[in-house]
Amino acid sequence: MQEALLDPSLVLRAERRPEGPVVDFICEDANLAACRDLEIPRAGLVGARLTESLTGSLGSFLFDRCAEAVESGEPLSFTDVRTPDPTGAVAHHDIRAVAVGDRVCLSWREVSDRIRTEQALAESRNRFRLLAENSSDVVVLIGPEGVVEWVSPSVRDMLGWEPEELVGRPSTELVHPDDHRRRRAVHHHPATLRTLSDEVRLRRAGGDWLWTSSRMQEVRDDSGRLVHVVVSLRYIDKQMRARAAFVASEERYRLLAENVSDIVYQVRDGRIVWISPSVERVLGWKPADVVGRPSFDLIAAEDRERATAARAGVVADVSLEQFECRFVTAAGRRRWMQVRARRIDGAGGDYGIVAALHDIHEGHANRMALAALAAVNAVLVGADDETRLLDEVRRLVVEQGGFDGAHWRQGPDPSDGPPDGSVAIDLTVAVDGRVDRRLVVESREPDAFGPSVVATLEQLAHQVGMALSAIRTRERLVAALDEQQLLSTAIEQAGESVMVTDLDARILYANPATASSSGYPLEEIVGASPRLFASGRHGPEFFREINGALRSAPRGGASWSTGPSRATSTRRTPPSRRSTPRTVRSAASCR
Repeated sequence: MQEALLDPSLVLRAERRPEGPVVDFICEDANLAACRDLEIPRAGLVGARLTESLTGSLGSFLFDRCAEAVESGEPLSFTDVRTPDPTGAVAHHDIRAVAVGDRVCLSWREVSDRIRTEQALAESRNRFRLLAENSSDVVVLIGPEGVVEWVSPSVRDMLGWEPEELVGRPSTELVHPDDHRRRRAVHHHPATLRTLSDEVRLRRAGGDWLWTSSRMQEVRDDSGRLVHVVVSLRYIDKQMRARAAFVASEERYRLLAENVSDIVYQVRDGRIVWISPSVERVLGWKPADVVGRPSFDLIAAEDRERATAARAGVVADVSLEQFECRFVTAAGRRRWMQVRARRIDGAGGDYGIVAALHDIHEGHANRMALAALAAVNAVLVGADDETRLLDEVRRLVVEQGGFDGAHWRQGPDPSDGPPDGSVAIDLTVAVDGRVDRRLVVESREPDAFGPSVVATLEQLAHQVGMALSAIRTRERLVAALDEQQLLSTAIEQAGESVMVTDLDARILYANPATASSSGYPLEEIVGASPRLFASGRHGPEFFREINGALRSAPRGGASWSTGPSRATSTRRTPPSRRSTPRTVRSAASCR
């Protein structure tokens, strides 16, 4: 909704020297419109200094005016600030600054198209034509110093003054003090050239005040020097009384025309006084069933506390943008909506609130599901306990995903169905290609599981299956390593001699029993040939037979060997053969 959108705005905090003067401003907040207009991401604006984010003459001008607003505490308005855009053309902006303590809310609006149109009109006008076209109104010619130079005779009928009584007097003497102070807050950039319209009270000759509509046209020469200001005045007392009703009606129908796909409604004294027909399509309510009811009746009970705080800001004339809460449908369901709202002031201090609702139910549900997926992915990394992991996944799906329940079911078969009044989705968790269990997610919202939400939850279930596979693979690996360590310990402590050789008959390993039984130290055995243990009692044919046995089926036998002292011993040798991808090794145990 255009009317409910905020202009680009920044919240700035004054940075002072210890002795007091403001030296810079720190950006504390920036809305989306400001980030787009400045082409700076929000992360780059928030925390940055004003003089660093906005450089050049515009930055200096804004710094000076913001400092002035902080020191005076008065709201300031800078009309038609001219700055070059990236193409070299001149851009025009209206800028407003409101100070609260050491903080300033700075907002702006680009008015280049309007200014160019007004400039084109101003160039075609001259004083005589303007006087002729405004003969029924009061026309005042004011010099560059603010002194009245000429007044049309019609001033007698409107204000009761003779023209000669006003010529030579400061124009501000006729303006009501309150309106004069308000207009003083509107500072014009030195390079401005535009038409200004305003409503002011002017003093009549009898001392009373009269509401007028004033239209000021600055007239400059070719060098840009101000020559004079032409002001036309029109009596608007009747129009002022009718304005409140007119503005409310115009606002209402303009919002309806511009937001036909959204819901637009108006609240006064806490009750809905008008709502667009689109409420029936989105929430199922007929407008006649809603008008007259408290506006909070449509907001879900869970969100009313937040909505109350948001409404307080709107009442304080702070526009609300992109507030998300749940609204109750005519069927009693809840639906996520994005709310934009602003205050509208009427006559006699009365005010109302205009709000626009945009349906974000599907998008909100998908964001919640993505949040759950991100949270689950974070706990899957490094998970080593299956039970704790499954409990944590179930908790995160409920808390981060906004669902009403989640539980695990063993086995491949789907569940029998959710509790009464709920809907559920049954997600398969597969481990190594086989269905391991199922994750059942429940919600009381009938349309909670749209296509995007289902796709996100299926990805979550897939990630959980991969994590379970990793945990179980790790557990099997640990068990295998433990078994290998146990076997290695048994060989080291065995009473029999155990040796491992490669295909070149070089001893790669020998256990301590080999050293003790042969008398050779392990340092001499490892790397040596089994001939080290030859006793001389066996011929070449015997060793060829052993070699063939090692290269074929395992078999056992007896042999004699000698130690360092050449003592001969008899050994029973059961050889074995082990194959690896690169070599064949032989192992033998002797006793």
